[in-house]
Amino acid sequence: MPIGGFEALGDAGNAGVAGGAGDVENMAGCSSALPINALIRTRDGTVDSWGETVSELPHLKLDDPGNLERWDPRARVSIVDFEVYSRLAFADDGQDTVTVSHLHEDEDGILHRRDLAELTRPPEKTFVSQLKHVYAYAELRAERTLEILAQPDLPMTFLSFGTYPSQERAQWTLELLTAASRLAHYVSQRTKHALACRRPSELSARVHPIVPVPLHGALPSGHATEAFTVAAVLCELVRASQPKQMHSAWRTQSMRLANRIAVNRTIAGVNFPVDNVAGAVLGLTLGHYLVARSKKTPALTAWAFDGSEIYPPDLDFDWSSLYNVEKGHQTPAGKHVIEMGPEEIDTSPILEWLWKKALAEWEAPNPQDR
Repeated sequence: MPIGGFEALGDAGNAGVAGGAGDVENMAGCSSALPINALIRTRDGTVDSWGETVSELPHLKLDDPGNLERWDPRARVSIVDFEVYSRLAFADDGQDTVTVSHLHEDEDGILHRRDLAELTRPPEKTFVSQLKHVYAYAELRAERTLEILAQPDLPMTFLSFGTYPSQERAQWTLELLTAASRLAHYVSQRTKHALACRRPSELSARVHPIVPVPLHGALPSGHATEAFTVAAVLCELVRASQPKQMHSAWRTQSMRLANRIAVNRTIAGVNFPVDNVAGAVLGLTLGHYLVARSKKTPALTAWAFDGSEIYPPDLDFDWSSLYNVEKGHQTPAGKHVIEMGPEEIDTSPILEWLWKKALAEWEAPNPQDR
C-alpha cells in the first residue's frame, strides 16, 4: 500500500503528483541520457577562462519556511512529515486502549504530552454480532464493484469536488491533503498493530471478500481514517475561504464522499461497521489536529472512541452522528464517542506556510463573504 494511501503521491521517495515531482524525474532521466561528450564539448565551447565570475549571494535565512518553495517536492514531503511525526507520541494501557498524543512545546522548550485521541477495542462478541451487517452490505456488491476495485488505496479523485485538485490548479492543496493522508496512514497503522482486531473473513467463511484481505488489523479502518482526515482538512479550507452560505453544502459533500469510501470496505467484506466508526473518529481528530498545527489555534478538542461493553454491538456506521455539518465540528455519539476536552497545540511555521499556500488557492473573491 503506498504510504499515505494516495496512489498519485506514493511515499517520501516517490512524491508523484505533489509539487510536480514527476516533472523532476523526467528531467533527470533526460539529463542522464545525454551523451557526456556532448556536454563536455558544450562547456568547452561556451565557458570563458576563470575570472571574477563568482556571484556573492548571502546565506538563505536559517530554518525559514519561505525556503520550502525552493526545494524539490520530494524534499518537502520529508520535511513536512518530519514536522508532523516528530511531535506525535503513542501509548497503550497493556489491555485494550491506545492513546495518540501531541508533544506540546512550552515557552521553555520543554515537551508535554497532550492527548489527541483514545481508542478502546471492542470485545470479540461485538465483532461476531457485526457480521450480520457485513452479510447485509454484500447485497450492494454488484452496484459498488467498480468503485471498490478503484479504491484499493485512497485515490484523490474520489474526494474531489468543486475545484478539481489538479496539479496545475491546486499544487499546494494537493501537498496539504496528501500530507493529511500520510498522517492518517501512519497513525492508523500503528493503532491497528496495537489493537490487533481480526478481519470479518477470519470469523466467518461466508463473508467471502471480493478484494484481497489486507494483512494488518481491521480497527480502525485505514480507509475511513484517511478519508475522514482529508475530509476534515477540506472542510476547514472551506470554512476559511468560502462564503458562509456555502459551508454546510461543501462539508456535507466532503463527509458523504468519505463515508462512501469507508462503507465500500464493509461492502467488500474486509471491514466491520465498528471499524469505520473508530476510523472516522480518529480521522476527524487527526484532520483537525493537522489544521491546528497549521494555524494559530489556542486549543484542540481531544476525542475518545470506546468500543468496550458500552458500545452497542449491533450499531451500524453513521457518519452524521459523529460530525455536525452546520457547525463544522465533531459531536459525541451515545456513550462510545466521547469529547475529552481542549488540549494545547502549538503552531508549526512549516505547516503554517503550507496551509497558507493551499488556502490562497481557495480564497473567495470577497473576503467579507467569509
